Amino acid sequence: MRTPKDYKKHIEKKEITEKMISDCAYSMNKRAKNMRDNQRAYYVRRKYEHGFYDYYHNEREYKEKKEYYYSLKKILLSPFKATCIHSAITESPYGLMKDLYLFTEVGGRTFHQPLNEGEEVQYKDLEIISIGRLTTYGADTNDLISVQFTKKVVELIKSGQYTIVEDD
Repeated sequence: MRTPKDYKKHIEKKEITEKMISDCAYSMNKRAKNMRDNQRAYYVRRKYEHGFYDYYHNEREYKEKKEYYYSLKKILLSPFKATCIHSAITESPYGLMKDLYLFTEVGGRTFHQPLNEGEEVQYKDLEIISIGRLTTYGADTNDLISVQFTKKVVELIKSGQYTIVEDD
């Protein structure tokens, strides 16, 4: 996906819209899901396919990229307050797991950010809502905002020298 011209103009003026943040966070989230799925595929092959060896350490590489994309998403969502905590059942190569997620709404989209064990105490003011099973998917990277543009938005947020303005 080509970065919209108005997004580039906003960045030049040190402005960010909720839609920009939403599009960037969505893109990083979907890229992370793609990496998660690739990582799982290598894990399953390594575990169940006799004689398979990951010579090029693809499983580790995919894990590192996944964590990197999630870290960008976390920074992108940092200017916004989570509305609640979702308790959900998710599937992993190890089976079904019960996890807690910060739930944030930005620019017409909703986002889940996993909480590590014990982190929920930092969010005592947020209600915990059980949502049952949570299944997520990646997306075609051609339909996503570029990592290059997203890094510009992330750097602007990290600098603190920006203004959130109304969407065009």
